[in-house]
Amino acid sequence: NGWTSGATSLLGDIATATGFSLLSEELGYIGGGYIRLEELIQNQPDYIDFIQDNAPANSLSREQFRHPIIDHVKSNVQEVDIPSRLALCGSAAIVDVIDSLKLVRAAASTSSAP
Repeated sequence: NGWTSGATSLLGDIATATGFSLLSEELGYIGGGYIRLEELIQNQPDYIDFIQDNAPANSLSREQFRHPIIDHVKSNVQEVDIPSRLALCGSAAIVDVIDSLKLVRAAASTSSAP
């Protein structure tokens, strides 16, 4: 639905602790906010998580994922898949999120090594 976690959110803390920078922080979304498709395209993130596993298939929250530009965005970024059930509360499952993000960073470091 366009929501992005900010620097002071649980996901923001985890992302920065595992070596990622946050587009939301660069755009001034401190706790989080709704990012417009135009902002996403203009800023071309390296990684993105389209958390959408908790919305009904025909819901308004998924509508923007049907926009043709999303296919373009997906072809130019590495998509990171964090199931929302793991990322939305501070349970022990958050360790799985941290482990997943560490693997993504390690893979990126390995693939960009000379």
